[in-house]
Parts: sequence; C-alpha cells; structure tokens
Amino acid sequence: MVNFHGISGMEDGRIRYVVIAARRNGRWIYVRRKHRVTWEMPGGPREYDAHAARYAETAMEAAEIVLRERTGAVRYTLRAVCTYAVCGEEQEDGGLLALADVEETEPLREGAWEVRMGEEPPDSGKVTDPGLHPYLLERVRKFIKAEERMKEIRVVIVDLDQTLLHTDKTLSDRTVSVLKSCRERGLKLVFATARPIRTVERYLKQIPCDAVIYHNGAFALSGGRLIGRRRLVDGQKAGGLLRLLHREHPEKRLAVEIGDTLYANYDVKEFWPFTEAVRTDFTDLPAEDADKILIEVDGADECEEIGRVLWDEVYGQFSDGRLCLVMNKEATKFRAVKDLAAFWGIPTERMLAIGDDVNDVEMLEGCGIGAAVENGLDSVRFLADYIADSNDSDGPARFLEQKILKRTDGARRE
Repeated sequence: MVNFHGISGMEDGRIRYVVIAARRNGRWIYVRRKHRVTWEMPGGPREYDAHAARYAETAMEAAEIVLRERTGAVRYTLRAVCTYAVCGEEQEDGGLLALADVEETEPLREGAWEVRMGEEPPDSGKVTDPGLHPYLLERVRKFIKAEERMKEIRVVIVDLDQTLLHTDKTLSDRTVSVLKSCRERGLKLVFATARPIRTVERYLKQIPCDAVIYHNGAFALSGGRLIGRRRLVDGQKAGGLLRLLHREHPEKRLAVEIGDTLYANYDVKEFWPFTEAVRTDFTDLPAEDADKILIEVDGADECEEIGRVLWDEVYGQFSDGRLCLVMNKEATKFRAVKDLAAFWGIPTERMLAIGDDVNDVEMLEGCGIGAAVENGLDSVRFLADYIADSNDSDGPARFLEQKILKRTDGARRE
C-alpha cells in the first residue's frame, strides 16, 4: 500500500529515499546495476550523518546527486512531485518522488550502473520493485499531464470545509488575497460545498465568487441565478424516513435541509457552532422537497447499510467522518460543475478543482486538474494530480500562488 503526501506533508526525517522519474526527448531513462536483470527509476537512500544525527543533504539535493551519478545528467530541470510512504506492518518508509527533464548527459564512468532509454518504461516483470513502480509512474504521469494543462485553466473550484477554510472555519488573509488575485487575472472562482446558502454568505462578503455549488450539487447559483436545475429529495419520503429513524433510534442525531432552513432533533451547535436549526420530531416538516438529509453514523459501514434501504432516486454518502448524507442521485458537485461549464461555455478540462473528502472525488477526477489538500483522505490524495499543503497551512492558497500566480519550472542545472 502506498500513501501519497504533499512536498512538505512528510517530516524530513522520515524521507529516507529519493526516486527520480527521468526523461530525455520524450524517452524514459531507467538504470540498473550491471549483471542484474531488472531496471529501475534512478533512486537510492539519502546519506545519513550518524554523528550529527541528521541527513547530510536535503531530499532534493540527494535527488540531484543520484540523478547525476546514475544517469550522467549534466543539464536538466528537476522538480519535486510529492512525497510518499510505503506502509508496512510496523512503520512507513518515506521517500521523495521527483521528475527530471534531462537535456544533456555525459558518459558514465566505468562502474556498476548502466542506462537505457525508451518511449515506454520496461515491462512490469523487468522492473526492480513491481509492487511500487506502477504507482510512482502513474503519479508522475498525472503530474506531467496536469502541468501541461495548467496554463489553460480558466476556472478554479474549491471546497470549503477542511479545504479552503481553516479548522476554526475562518479564511486567512493570505487566502483572501490569493483568491482575489486569481479573479483579477481573469479566472472564475467557484465554491463547491455541502453547506446551505445561509452558512456561505459570510465568506462571500470576504471573497465574491462567480458561482457557488450548494448541498454537494443539489443546485448552483451564479449572481443569484439558478444554473441548471435543483436536484432535490422527495419531501414526503424524506419525512417518512426521518420519522422512522427517530422512532426506532431516538438517540440518533437526525436533520434535514428544506428551503435553506435546517430541521433537527438535537442541538446542532454540537456539530456546527455557528448554525441555527428548528427543533423537531419530523412530524411538522414543511410540505416541500428537501435539499438533503443528514444522519449521524458510526462510520462508513453504517452509511452503506442505510444506503441499501433507500429508494431508487437517492443515495447515501459518508461525509466528515460522522454523517451519512442522503441526496438526490443527480446531486453531485461534478454534476453542478458541468451545469456551470455549459452556462459559461468553458469545458471542464479547463477547470481546476481542490478538495479533501469523498464528495469531492468525482469533481477532482472530472475536471482538467484535481488537487487534494494534505489533510484530505488517503484515497483522495491517491487519485489527485497534485497534493497541496493542509487547510490550516493555507494549502490551496499556496498551491494557487505557485501554479497560477507565480508559476515556476523547478530547479534548473546547466
């Protein structure tokens, strides 16, 4: 099992190895020790200074040393892709994965290594670590593709909770400044959230957006205008489900969003300190369709059990580590993104999405570029093109600064 992390998402002391995906003129560079059968990406352990109790060089410095020694590279651009951890039973061995674009090499000194180049990597049976190699290669390929698309991005879509917002639900001055700068550059900005309208308003006062996707995609608004259509949950069936659960499990926390009002059988400030709700036993709900139902669960397995007894038009999604959200099957963030794409005439390939949780996955995979924050789920980081710093470290803002506002091409050596 491999867990991917951001460049600064792993403590330096845990980064024991460096691996470099190297290419020259579109051809992959692989190396192997002479007299061995299998090939590998250039890589090796960092040199540890036992006397000083620290590594002798930074991970990127180690990557440069390995690249030069294993391939003979003398002119190249080297960029960090991510850090990664190979999960074992007792510990996770960490490494840095980098990408090198090599322009010039010199013959290797007579020694233990030999080099091969090819348009495709070696077959799986001919690589040294077939259990790890395909994951690292796929990560690099995602990175390359995303870097090529970055200059075409016209829309930035960002999840709020645990992504753009700090854990205390605030926006930092840095985040506000960066997002405003992105809009000044002509990019459209979209918030994509599970939140209702009323709880997003205070953030819109800090950062005006071109559109907001609410309730995980139940609907999207741009300038107060509904884009596409509302994808709601049948009100009668929602009320029936809630009354049944409340009767059979009176201890379970339940809530439903109807017409931008939250109805709940508990004090919702236990979960959301700044949220107000109407206390109810669900016998007096308005005769309207619902945006979503919120059911407290012990974990993903219980959410899955609930999903099996739902009616065909809805689905249950595990969220925030404690909730099962019941929504219209067509209510997803990416469905709303496609509505915005059609409205603006901008293809989803020219959109960049940033998120952290299960409800962001389809959006991250469907947009041209998908980035996960360091504090996101392992599974979300695994599939993302990039991994930004954590929400509490202003990860999305730092990422947009680097990739949009101050685009750099990495360390170049002549």
